[in-house]
Amino acid sequence: MVIAGGPMGKTSTSRFTRWVLPGLGVKAVVIGGGYATGRELVEFFLSRGPWGGLFAMLFATLLFSLFCSLTFVAALRFQTFDYRSFIRQLLGPAWPLFELAYLMFVILILAVYGAAAGAIGNAVFGAPLWAGTVLLAICIAGIVAFGNKAVERLFRDVSYYLYAIYAAFIVLALWKFGDRIPGSFAANPQTSGWAFAGLTYFGYNIVGAIVILPVLRHLLSDRDAVIAGVGD
Repeated sequence: MVIAGGPMGKTSTSRFTRWVLPGLGVKAVVIGGGYATGRELVEFFLSRGPWGGLFAMLFATLLFSLFCSLTFVAALRFQTFDYRSFIRQLLGPAWPLFELAYLMFVILILAVYGAAAGAIGNAVFGAPLWAGTVLLAICIAGIVAFGNKAVERLFRDVSYYLYAIYAAFIVLALWKFGDRIPGSFAANPQTSGWAFAGLTYFGYNIVGAIVILPVLRHLLSDRDAVIAGVGD
């Protein structure tokens, strides 16, 4: 759905592209190899016990919503929809420091994605570890070659599949283990360290809000930016 008009001479796009798509983009960056394989769940949440893990998740969610909203509003007001121009506006002369950190982050996250893809291919199909990594690199290059619209469609379509899998997993887990959940919470009341765990998880993943800045070109107002940020 496209509606002519809008602030600053822009064309108004659907609520989905303004309110939901940015969150799907951040989600794609944050889940990555660590969260998708369960490693981050164990490291930052499950290790804090049932209550501590729940509190850490809620705290991280609150931080993501707050800082994504602020980032999106700033990007809209600066009219900077790529990370380099945004950081130049935000940090001024100190922006090369972020450039270096960002480069290291990209290398790290691609390494994690590649390792996860190789391990999954090996476990499920018995393929060599390098095969999954190479296939992932080819898929990424193929999608990126078609530009932002192709990446946005990937965020959208894969998210439908991913959330359907999550929903099925939750239903099956509740059906199989639901009667044990109250007892586990009662038997493990400790909550120590949840705030630091949630803050740490948020701290090294919030860069996802900058990675997906090209998606924000659909935003028309601060209200759109806040709704999109809270939706993360």
